[in-house]
Amino acid sequence: MYGKCGVLEDARRVFDEMPERNAVTWNSMIFGYAQNGCNEEAIDLFLEMRLEDFEPTDVTLLSLLSASANVGAVEEGKQGHGIAVSYGFELDKIMGSSILNFYSKVGLIEDAELVFSRMLERDEVTWNLLISGYVRLLQVEKALDTCRLMRLENLRFDSVTLASILAICSHTKNTMLGKEAHCFCVRNNLDSDVVVASNIVDMYGKCERIGDARRVFDSAVNTNTVFWNTMLTAYVENGKIGEALRLFYEMQLESVPQDVTAWNAVVLGCVRNGDLDEARYLFSRMQSADIPANLTTLTSLVSGLLRNSSCDDLVQKIQESGLRSNIISIISTLCNNGMDRASLQDVKAIYGFVLRHDL
Repeated sequence: MYGKCGVLEDARRVFDEMPERNAVTWNSMIFGYAQNGCNEEAIDLFLEMRLEDFEPTDVTLLSLLSASANVGAVEEGKQGHGIAVSYGFELDKIMGSSILNFYSKVGLIEDAELVFSRMLERDEVTWNLLISGYVRLLQVEKALDTCRLMRLENLRFDSVTLASILAICSHTKNTMLGKEAHCFCVRNNLDSDVVVASNIVDMYGKCERIGDARRVFDSAVNTNTVFWNTMLTAYVENGKIGEALRLFYEMQLESVPQDVTAWNAVVLGCVRNGDLDEARYLFSRMQSADIPANLTTLTSLVSGLLRNSSCDDLVQKIQESGLRSNIISIISTLCNNGMDRASLQDVKAIYGFVLRHDL
């Protein structure tokens, strides 16, 4: 009861105080952790359960596989797969899909393919899991080939399938395929799904068709913060900083919650546009709104300030935001950001700055 209500501390207290536990109580506690996103706790308790020689049920294994997929716990997920095989669960559609999801999410796509090939019964969910795995690893041709095979099996594309196809179009900047996918969404009323609509906006933004992105945005029936952020990011990526700022302030007028992603987009846009005064102003407002700056925020700000030699201002920002502990992470981020000439200059400048100011 406690686990289902989300009151996990109370559930765990009751669990720990039980003089005797059986398989049902262990399995219920693990399931409760997994259902509430406490992935590490679910995995730890599963391992403890095995040490106590209690047998897991299929529900327990599903919880373990889901938790392992979410946190990238490869060995624990493989252990769950092994137990499922020994119990004869592997070819069951639900268990097979859970194992497939685990391997796809942790990047072991060949293992995912093997599980997929051995499943006796496959549905849209199963196919989508494999396609999503290919997309996650940017294996574009395999993803598209699997979509074609899915159609040959007379299975319909749903919102998850289209989200994957649109993600492929975004990565490859394939406008023609993206338009076809968009038309399919409209014909099948999938564009009413806010996740699909966000992917359509992102696709047009990545393909530098910002006008098409805005038309999709304006015609959307269902919206959320992620949807607004997608349009905001599309403007920034296409150098439309003025439009991005107008949309950002429109979010406030429409009472759309603004998370760190929204603030990061406009801060980055202003930095790229050379408008450091506006970037600093937004950063200050971000702090006033109790939105904690993350590595993306700080990297953008440091990069812009260093390029403009605002060292005194940078010292102040380091002191205000706890940036000092993130200096190495910022350097690493800049190094991994394509390392163009500008990034290399940033890295050298930051390194020199760190030495001069004993950071």
